[in-house]
Amino acid sequence: MIDNLPNQHSPRKFSDYVGQDQYTGSIKDLISKNMHHLAKCIWLTGPSGTGKSSLALLYARATPCLNRQEGEYEPCGECTICPGVDESDIHHYTITNSTEARASIRELATISKQSPTLRKGLRQDQYRRFIIIDEAELASAELIAELLDSTESSPSSTTWIIISM
Repeated sequence: MIDNLPNQHSPRKFSDYVGQDQYTGSIKDLISKNMHHLAKCIWLTGPSGTGKSSLALLYARATPCLNRQEGEYEPCGECTICPGVDESDIHHYTITNSTEARASIRELATISKQSPTLRKGLRQDQYRRFIIIDEAELASAELIAELLDSTESSPSSTTWIIISM
């Protein structure tokens, strides 16, 4: 089953985010320079509790933020996307067991091939779908291979974010 990421304590803006400094600048550049096509798959690694999932969620919400200005990376923090009310183009799965994960990964692979939601007034730099896989270190070699096949066959409007310790 595909999870929803926790909303309660996740930062809504980069100015509120602390952690993963080695990735934050690159993520901000992807958003502000509209270079998402260069990052069909992003791997975030680091020790537990360092903000990897929060950064993935912030990236996935900041990109389609309805009030973010073109050329900027900072989301508004208030539209329906920023606090997680509208997550129609953000899908998250936490791997707990490779055997159980296979069906969910296949479902996410199918979702990744669908077009993102077309919203009124949406700019090209906001048109994205995000698939977030957490705890990838628990996946078997076969499941990782299946995951990588899915990332390669996804359209350019989909970004996979793989999180691992």
